[in-house]
Amino acid sequence: MAHDDDVTPEESKAYWEFSTRLLFRLGNIFSPVLWHYTDAAGLLGIFKTQNIHLTQVACLNDSLEAKHFNNVLLERHKVKRPSFTDADALFFLDCAKAGLEAAHFPSFSRFVGCFSEAQNDLSQWRGYGGGECGFAIGFDTQGLIKVATSQKALLLPLTYNEADQNAVSDEIIDAAVEFFKTGLKSRSDREKWVRVFLDKFALAMGAVGATIKHPAFAAEREIRFVRPLYVGEEANLIFRAKKTLLARHYPISLLVEGKMPIKEIIVGPGPSQEVSKVSVGDLLKRVGLGGVPVTLSEVPFRVR
Repeated sequence: MAHDDDVTPEESKAYWEFSTRLLFRLGNIFSPVLWHYTDAAGLLGIFKTQNIHLTQVACLNDSLEAKHFNNVLLERHKVKRPSFTDADALFFLDCAKAGLEAAHFPSFSRFVGCFSEAQNDLSQWRGYGGGECGFAIGFDTQGLIKVATSQKALLLPLTYNEADQNAVSDEIIDAAVEFFKTGLKSRSDREKWVRVFLDKFALAMGAVGATIKHPAFAAEREIRFVRPLYVGEEANLIFRAKKTLLARHYPISLLVEGKMPIKEIIVGPGPSQEVSKVSVGDLLKRVGLGGVPVTLSEVPFRVR
């Protein structure tokens, strides 16, 4: 009989394999170049450290983002619960609902780094370029995939379509019920098993949750690094003061074979684009990327 106070390695492997199958079905990255929009300070930080700082999900600019996937699951739970009749399934679903409602999003150890398939996009300049003097760094997609692999992260497209989000949530609920009931067969304490199971299953679903975003943001065409904070990595965290909170960040190296996989840099709208273009060119030479083109955005955007 399995121990009540933990999942077996085989069970944990099954949860993660299920999560991986969902992620591969949710979408693919088709753009050969992915764009990271940032302000001058962000650009200088990337060039100085050759790192990118992943942000804990509750510290993102969209304060509701971390809750969106939970909200979708709760809505689908409401729809699907009447289709279950056996006592163990209903017991599990009620416990899962309570867990979703009590989820403490600021404590989630899930960190993300954001890119976009949208090149020279007005909404991105407004949202992430810091107003005037913003920059879009074009990274080679295959290079970013290599970065993700070396840094124990995933590079994943986001899912904005409501029907797709509902379908994925339904599948997660169905699978969770079956995983719980299967594990219960070799356990003696249902109350203890549901707590242990929910903790480990939710951890495995974390990457899926990090790729589900509200449909209102679909125009951003976001691709992101997704990475958990592994045990013992707290000392690597970087803290940054924002207007309303103290944000947590995790730095990962952008180096691939000794160089950052940068294909182009666009200087965003502003009154001194030509000056910034020359400066960026010199920065590129400093890190051995002198041949990377630097172009100027012609998007009409003015800070009022």
